[in-house]
Amino acid sequence: MAREQICDVVKEQIVNVLPHLSKDRIAAPMRLKDLGADSVARADIYALTMESLGLDLPLVAFASVADVGGLVDLLCGALEIARGR
Repeated sequence: MAREQICDVVKEQIVNVLPHLSKDRIAAPMRLKDLGADSVARADIYALTMESLGLDLPLVAFASVADVGGLVDLLCGALEIARGR
């Protein structure tokens, strides 16, 4: 799956959890907290995104994620490992 597709999945799940946002207003350097996501909303975004991508990572893996771009990077790496690349 291409990085752009993963980014799109992330944005879809952000909008699912934070419906006041629109996908076109979400950019890589934005922090989920700054978009209005509290800790529960962030956990929901991570869980829904992993489900959409068929991943199963511990939530602690997301502790170092600083922004949307970092989340996409983490998921890209996890998908590469999961697919044995």
